[in-house]
Amino acid sequence: MGIDHSSVSGIERMEQVTDNGVRFQRVLVAIDFSEQSAQALKLAVSIAQEFRAELHLVHAATPFVYETASEGIPIEVLHANLEAAKVQMARWISEEAGLSALAPKTTVVYAGAVDLIEQLAKEQRADLIVAGSHGARGLERLALGSVAEAVLRRVACPVLIVGPHCKAVDHPFRTMVLASSMTSSERRAAQYAAALTEQFHGTLTLLHVLAAKSSDPQVQPELIAAHLERELERLLPSNVGHACATKVRVEYGVAGKVIASVAREEGAGLVVVGMRERATLADHAWWSTLSEIVREAECGVLSIRGR
Repeated sequence: MGIDHSSVSGIERMEQVTDNGVRFQRVLVAIDFSEQSAQALKLAVSIAQEFRAELHLVHAATPFVYETASEGIPIEVLHANLEAAKVQMARWISEEAGLSALAPKTTVVYAGAVDLIEQLAKEQRADLIVAGSHGARGLERLALGSVAEAVLRRVACPVLIVGPHCKAVDHPFRTMVLASSMTSSERRAAQYAAALTEQFHGTLTLLHVLAAKSSDPQVQPELIAAHLERELERLLPSNVGHACATKVRVEYGVAGKVIASVAREEGAGLVVVGMRERATLADHAWWSTLSEIVREAECGVLSIRGR
C-alpha cells in the first residue's frame, strides 16, 4: 500500500488487544450459495474449530420475480422459494465436513443482505464476519455493490473477505502477512495480527509496498528501506513475546499485486489490512488496493477497523 509520509513518524507502540489475546467467539458467515461463500464457509469452520466459537450462517433470500408479472408475487410462491433456500442451507451444513458437529445457528429470511448481516452482527455481538467476494474490478465493483465491501463500511467488528482464488486452510492464523500503508488506522490491525500470531505460535510478515524506486541520484533506496523496516517493527505491540516469529519486508510495485504475491511466497493463511475509520467510496486508492488484494490473493483478507 502507498506510503503516507506525514504519518510515519507518528507510529507508536501499542498494547495487545486484550490480556488474553484475540477471541473470536461468535462468527457470522454470509451465505449466498456461490463458490466464494462455499470457500468462506470452509474457512469459517476452521476458525470456529480453532476458537471453539459459535457459528451463525446467514442467507438473505431473494424473491422469485416473474419477468412479465405486473401483480404481486403469490404468497405460495414466496413460501416455496424460502423453503427451497432453507433446504439448500441444510444440505450445505450436512455436506461440509465438521460443520454439523458445531451445531451452527441459521437465519434464512427475505431481507437485504447487508441490512440483515448488520442487524444480526449487532444482535449477536459478532466478533467476526466472514463473507465471499467475486472480486470484480475497481469502481465497476463498487457501483454494482458487493455485499462484502458494503458490510466493511457498516460494521465495527473484523471482516474476513474470501476472494475468487482463496483456498481455505486448516490453520489460517499460523502464517500471516500484515499489509501496512504506515498510517495510524493500522494500529489495531497490527494488534490483532501480532496477538493472533503469538496465540498460534506462528509467523507474521510485516510488509510495506512502495510504488517505485526514486530516480533521484541523491536518494538512497537502501536507507529508505531500512527506515521503513524500523517503522514497520514499531507497529508491533511492546509486549510481543517469543511465541511468534516476525519478518519485515519492503517491496516495490503495484501494492495489491505485490501483497498477494508476497502472501503466496510466505505461504500465508491470511492477509491482514487496517480498515480506515471513515473509508468511503470516494477514497478510491484504498478501495482499489483492497479490491486487488482480494481479487489476487490465494488466502482470505482480514480487515480490522481502526479506532
